[in-house]
Amino acid sequence: MFPARKGVALQTARDVYERKGQRPDLAQVYLVLDRREEAIAVRREMMTGPCPIGPEQIRLDPLWSRLKDDPRFEEILKLAKPL
Repeated sequence: MFPARKGVALQTARDVYERKGQRPDLAQVYLVLDRREEAIAVRREMMTGPCPIGPEQIRLDPLWSRLKDDPRFEEILKLAKPL
């Protein structure tokens, strides 16, 4: 298991709300490390349930611009469910 994912899992093992809050951070770690597949997978997990970060914020975030050329990016953003 990737150390960042393991750290988030250990930190949030008992708190579902905390786990949801850590997902954006984990996805961004993957982006910085150029691990696109993992970043997309975490982003998909985030957007299929209630997410504190909406599609508009993600589209405007320069870090996420690294995925804008991936056709899955917009598909994932369309899955967003408001809190």
